[in-house]
Amino acid sequence: MAEKAAHHTKTFVNRPSIFEVIAQENFSSTGYPALKRIFNYIALKNPQRLNWLIQHFDEVFLTLNTLCQYYYLKKYGGTFSENFYDLTRVSRTNNSKPAIDQLYISLVLTVSVPYLQNKFDAYIDQLQTKYKLQLKEKVFIALNKIFHTCWETVCLIYYIKYINGSSQTHSVLLDVAGMVLTYKNIKSSNNESLAAQLSIREQIKNYLYYGISHSLELGAFFMQFLNWWHSENLQSKFIAYPIPNPPKKNEKYNYLRNTNKCPLCIKEMKMPTALTVSGFVFCYKCLHRSLMTESRCPITKIPATMQDMIRIFSDTE
Repeated sequence: MAEKAAHHTKTFVNRPSIFEVIAQENFSSTGYPALKRIFNYIALKNPQRLNWLIQHFDEVFLTLNTLCQYYYLKKYGGTFSENFYDLTRVSRTNNSKPAIDQLYISLVLTVSVPYLQNKFDAYIDQLQTKYKLQLKEKVFIALNKIFHTCWETVCLIYYIKYINGSSQTHSVLLDVAGMVLTYKNIKSSNNESLAAQLSIREQIKNYLYYGISHSLELGAFFMQFLNWWHSENLQSKFIAYPIPNPPKKNEKYNYLRNTNKCPLCIKEMKMPTALTVSGFVFCYKCLHRSLMTESRCPITKIPATMQDMIRIFSDTE
């Protein structure tokens, strides 16, 4: 009986609380928006050359995230955010180190699900800014809302089951991979004796790994702070975007400066619409069509979206 009670006590102690697992998930979700703001700032320094960072940011983030998560899963047995909270993944069946195929499944799920979610969200935002929606687009938006509601409901059920102890895992993705979260068992005495047996080259290598991993954690703290800073809508010179350079002289647009013609269709403007990132004015349909094809100002090449369009009304309308 005492042995059985000790076994249950050990299981209870090694099981992270719901607050810890949710905290590491929230910490992981701050990387995408914070890094996107940093890339936006960098791209505005030289929009002609660095605009690809914004256009293909999801793919760039997918590559960086895959490399980072692969390193942490292979070395520490958990993702970057899990390792930050001193958590690791073990097999659900025998509470041992997961097999290689389980780690690869975890890697695919960890990086692909947020990527697909961001792509769907961006597409939905693009559809909602359209002037008129087709029937299939309206159906797609409705189905996306239903799927999002179902997904959040399933996640909530997993949280409830994890709290009352009826489930070993709090996450759908962890359940699919056949793994659970637990605390890392680190013994300083073993580490010290092991370090004494390592060669100088191996010790230097370990110190480099240690420095890289901790610099990433420090950078994650900075990105989380940056995300909070922007979420508070603080207007400061420290977070203001740099003023872009004026567009290069172009004979095509110089003679249109004092006219009421659209720089795209070279006709009289219909429904004049300004692009707030550059200040240029176009026909509404011309600008909308251009942004649907390429997410940047047609003249200055500064990254832009549908939300940067603003309608101009005159007394004659």
